[in-house]
Amino acid sequence: MKRIFLLFALLSCISFNDAFAAPPLVDICQDYGPVWGIKPVACFLCLDALQQLYYYWSDNLGKPSCSDAEKYYQWSEVVGNYKAEYELQRDNYFQSCWSEADEMVSVLELYAGEICKGRTPIEICTSDDNLCNCDIGRYNARYGEIGTFACSECPENGESIGGNELITSCYLPAGTGETDTTGTWQYSQNCYYTK
Repeated sequence: MKRIFLLFALLSCISFNDAFAAPPLVDICQDYGPVWGIKPVACFLCLDALQQLYYYWSDNLGKPSCSDAEKYYQWSEVVGNYKAEYELQRDNYFQSCWSEADEMVSVLELYAGEICKGRTPIEICTSDDNLCNCDIGRYNARYGEIGTFACSECPENGESIGGNELITSCYLPAGTGETDTTGTWQYSQNCYYTK
């Protein structure tokens, strides 16, 4: 009888412990590519967090100024809750790009303060600390669209300085050219894309 009880107790402990095992950590860093810019994870998290905070500020608080927003206990509490949530995401889902996720988490409170100054999430994320900026040879294909960002390659293997610029920042460099039915030619200066 004692052997059966010990076997039952051992099996119960094994299955009980398995039921409360932590879920495996998933690293989603590879899900973000060049469309999100030089720092894809930081850019995505910046836009995601600030968009949610922006809607809370505008819809729930009625767009108060910074000095008024500081009077609201909810604002500080909500910002703190978002920071805690993004710290948790950083630690559990962004292992191979932890520093990039941490870069956004470390500036979240500062950026939240920019919202009550009337800046939009896209303005904040594309200008401050370059969290959302395209790499060299790319441009922001969604420039001017509220709340969006997407890097695209410059047409015809063109070049650009990157950043958060329009397609008109793309150019074919001086000294390059082509051959067509009229002959061979080269650009004498950078030839910028025009709409």
